[in-house]
Amino acid sequence: MALGMATLWRERRRTDDARRHEREALRFTFAISDEVAGRALARIAAPGRPPAGDDEGLCRRALGYYEGLASRYRSDPEMIAIAAAAEHRAGFLRTILREPGAEASYRRSVGLYDAIIAARPDDPAPRVERSVVLVDHAIHVRATRGSPAALPIDREVLAARQEIVERFPEPADYRISLALTLDEVVALLDRAGRGAEAEALRSRLEAAYEAAIARSPNHTRLLNNLAWALARRPGRSSRDSARAVTLAERAVALGPTAGAAWNTLDVARYRAGDWAGALKALDESCRRRGGGDPFDRLPAAMARWRLGDRATARALFDRSRAWIDSHPDPGPDLARSFAEAARRIGRRSARP
Repeated sequence: MALGMATLWRERRRTDDARRHEREALRFTFAISDEVAGRALARIAAPGRPPAGDDEGLCRRALGYYEGLASRYRSDPEMIAIAAAAEHRAGFLRTILREPGAEASYRRSVGLYDAIIAARPDDPAPRVERSVVLVDHAIHVRATRGSPAALPIDREVLAARQEIVERFPEPADYRISLALTLDEVVALLDRAGRGAEAEALRSRLEAAYEAAIARSPNHTRLLNNLAWALARRPGRSSRDSARAVTLAERAVALGPTAGAAWNTLDVARYRAGDWAGALKALDESCRRRGGGDPFDRLPAAMARWRLGDRATARALFDRSRAWIDSHPDPGPDLARSFAEAARRIGRRSARP
């Protein structure tokens, strides 16, 4: 009896060792496949650069590899994470290759991550991976069916990242992801004409940015985005305007070559009543952003008007109007800025 048990134990050890080696080899080949497919995808997506002859073939072979892994391991508790990641990659490759079935792959990946989270509720990693799958799913739906169809998935992303922050409040990256996701959802709601819903999220957005900045005080994008949100906020207070200037000045100091930060600074200074300071930031924004655009010219027109330079103000406004007339969808933020400048300067709107 003892001899039989010892034999069974040795066999089990050998089986466990073989499975461990299989998992290690699989993770290695999975990483190699990611690297190869990633290079091919980068060449396919590179603007103005024709992909190498076999790039699409490499991606199609990678797709077959990932789908095979997902099918083989989705019911294996020890390998389910590989299956979830493989389904995610399959969905992404189907998106890039414009093949049907991407949404189904994304949904299966989310379902597998749900199972992992249920088994490992105190592990943030599968929650983070699940949120990334949702982001890619939303991108796919926006590209194929439009932004309104993607909004429910964007809300899922937001809910997922909010839950991650609530359960794991310390890591700065989680708070950064939440703030940026909130910003994107607000922008999408605004563009979809759902301004009341967007406005309802703005205070939550600003609080998320403040919390993220508290942990990452030198994060240029966070500083710039919060400054922009405060400067453009309807019904903003003088305190909001002053805070926007402070944040934008910090963003510019940390990233002096970033044209977007200079543009935010010129808008923030205009909102704070510093019209001459706005024009100084505007000059730098235009220099950094290839001569500028209506996001620069409209605040500049209003600042020039305030300073009494009416001719220049009208010329800047008219250049902006010509640009907006040639773009069927300038976006709600720019449309509001244009309407404000038209009222200030006494010019007609682009589309009566």
